[in-house]
Amino acid sequence: MLLLFAVLKCFSLLLPISAFRLGFTNGLMSESMTLWFSFMLIWERRKKVETL
Repeated sequence: MLLLFAVLKCFSLLLPISAFRLGFTNGLMSESMTLWFSFMLIWERRKKVETL
């Protein structure tokens, strides 16, 4: 999850200074957690389909 946070932080530095950048930066931990849980859900479902 820390890797996702770092990638999103680097991406936020590339954004132009605006209200969107501020909101994106303030929500980095939530966004990285959402991506992490999404990846884990996809991983578990893929594993479950392979075993059927």
